[in-house]
Amino acid sequence: EAHLGFIKEQNAEGWIVDPNGVAAAGWGLTLCPRDMLKIGQLYLNKGVWDGKQLLSESWIIESTRIQANWKEYAYGYLWWNLDQQKPGCFAAMGDSGNIIYCDPKEKIVIAITGSFKPRAKLSLDLIRGQIYPMIFGE
Repeated sequence: EAHLGFIKEQNAEGWIVDPNGVAAAGWGLTLCPRDMLKIGQLYLNKGVWDGKQLLSESWIIESTRIQANWKEYAYGYLWWNLDQQKPGCFAAMGDSGNIIYCDPKEKIVIAITGSFKPRAKLSLDLIRGQIYPMIFGE
């Protein structure tokens, strides 16, 4: 119920919490694309932001490393490891096609928000089929 209410809320912000004020943590975080890009850049910079180590490099490696598999995708800690499709790339994917896509080799982060319902994979298709060819002429 909370998840459906959150999705329908037009002015949701922050992180959804339960009646005790505890964050859901696995879903329900609202971010603007600029903040999504910052998270991706923090990961590309191995945890360094503005010259300060905010996250340990070992956590960056561990959280994006394969921890489990689901269908054709491998999963880290809230990051999808996309080695099968594009070696080294990883992405945080959320409801309605929201995505933070990180490509360490090319040193780019792509953030998409929207409503490509019902599957986040459509954002991957957009990145691979339209955005990469525009940037790299692939």
